[in-house]
Amino acid sequence: MSNATHRIDGEALRQFRKSQGYSINQLARILRIEAASTVHRWERGERAVSGPASILIEMMQAGELPERYLDAA
Repeated sequence: MSNATHRIDGEALRQFRKSQGYSINQLARILRIEAASTVHRWERGERAVSGPASILIEMMQAGELPERYLDAA
């Protein structure tokens, strides 16, 4: 098992979000993040994406996040 961490680039996150047709508020709801401004800060590179959120984003990118989570949008 590797201890390497995968960092999500803010610009890549923004491009992914837009490619999926999600607003910042919608992505925040999917990730169960109370403040949509957090997603905005991630996209601008002001903050690193938190561990749990980064895992969910990676699952979304791979098409592995169950549909029930996406219904939150």
